[in-house]
Amino acid sequence: MIDREKFPTAWKGCEISVVTERQRDGRWAVVAAINQTTPAHTRTIDLPVPSERFATQEEAQAYGLEQAQRWLEENMPKTEAA
Repeated sequence: MIDREKFPTAWKGCEISVVTERQRDGRWAVVAAINQTTPAHTRTIDLPVPSERFATQEEAQAYGLEQAQRWLEENMPKTEAA
């Protein structure tokens, strides 16, 4: 089972995309990306794929969301945050 969710952020034009997937052993994997849209272009920032696996989909999703939020806080200009 694969689930894709999008989440708004405090940065204008940025949203977080989190994909969770149930593995054969029943545990969950996650990948996250940041989609940045401006009037001139769209950019996708794929974040590193974690090796961690999670007991629940909610745990996997929370990890991906936190990973993306941390990337935004460390790499986006503070003046762009709402």
